[in-house]
Amino acid sequence: MKTLKLSVELALLVKMIQQDLGLNDSKFETKGINWDKFRKSCAYHGMRSLVFEANQKQFVLPDQIAKQFKRFTKQRAKQYFDNAIEIKRLYNLFSEAGIQPTLLKGTLYTTLLYQNRMLRESADIDFLFQKDDAIKGIKILLAEGYSFRKSDMIENSQNLDKDLNQLIFNSHFQELHFFKNSYNIDFHWELCKQILNYEVDLELFFQDFEIINFYGKELKVTNPTALFWSMVLHHGGKELWLKFKNLVDLIAFMRRYQSEIDWVLIFKQAREFKLLKNMKTGFYLIKHVFNYPLPAMIEAEIQGFEPVKLNKIVSFWEDSKFWNTMLPWWRYQQILHYSQDEGYTLFGYIIKLYRMNSIPNPLENKRFLTFPAKWMVFNFLSKVATYGIRKIAGLVR
Repeated sequence: MKTLKLSVELALLVKMIQQDLGLNDSKFETKGINWDKFRKSCAYHGMRSLVFEANQKQFVLPDQIAKQFKRFTKQRAKQYFDNAIEIKRLYNLFSEAGIQPTLLKGTLYTTLLYQNRMLRESADIDFLFQKDDAIKGIKILLAEGYSFRKSDMIENSQNLDKDLNQLIFNSHFQELHFFKNSYNIDFHWELCKQILNYEVDLELFFQDFEIINFYGKELKVTNPTALFWSMVLHHGGKELWLKFKNLVDLIAFMRRYQSEIDWVLIFKQAREFKLLKNMKTGFYLIKHVFNYPLPAMIEAEIQGFEPVKLNKIVSFWEDSKFWNTMLPWWRYQQILHYSQDEGYTLFGYIIKLYRMNSIPNPLENKRFLTFPAKWMVFNFLSKVATYGIRKIAGLVR
């Protein structure tokens, strides 16, 4: 195993997370800390609330940062409970329309996995809809006053059902981001980009529901196995464990459910879903970074495994920059390609990327020229040229 060399700032963040999770009770070392870098790392990794809680035990944060994190934690706690009220209201509307979405990610993880719900940073509401129900769900949100980026598609549409059907069934989009007042909803009908090789059947998330009491309302939610795969698919398959929040979620899941999970089945599914490397990487990191004790069966399965681009993962943690700008995006792509299971090829990925960008869709930035759908090469070149023009004009980062 490579020795993980962390900066003093990241090492302190790891220690504070470990202490709050009961995995380490040693004294925090603050010598040589660049507090501005530490603050930015906490924000990137989604750890401000957890660090604020850990600081109540040893009081090492400068007053200004402690006050900022306290204020942030209170704001996020309020947003969580506001979201809970909105979720119950929307579930009633969806139920009346005869559709059954399921909660995903933030709110669900916070509710099921964290005893102290103030610890997990979360602002959005995530719903997963079956594709056949997605248009109904979108219309309900629009009727309730929600908007989404480029909503002029709706206002100018001559055939709304046709346009939405194209968006859901014939484009590379897998979600829409709705907003209204303080509410932000990520509306999913897929969980990952189709250009990746993951083979998770979405029906997995709509089977064997469990019923929970969600602040006085009974909600159907995904069972623990499906919950685990939603986490691995998003935190590992999409975000590649590049934020500590995702690893802390995995630890929280293990603490809550590891004795209930059939790990033989999980590893069998991981191979079928082509998520084995991503899953093993998550387990490797919570063991070697946070000293989380894994079950013996998982220990045996990951023995001798090490993430291929471990140094680049650590570099991401240190830089604390999202992968939505050119250089971080390029580094993200390198990690992504080396995280894929057997059967993946770079050539196959490029072909899928070409096809994805050869089909105009209603929500993309308008191309300076759009050709008939069968002229794929021309539409692709138009997409590239449009991006270049927007880049030169400073409209994209």
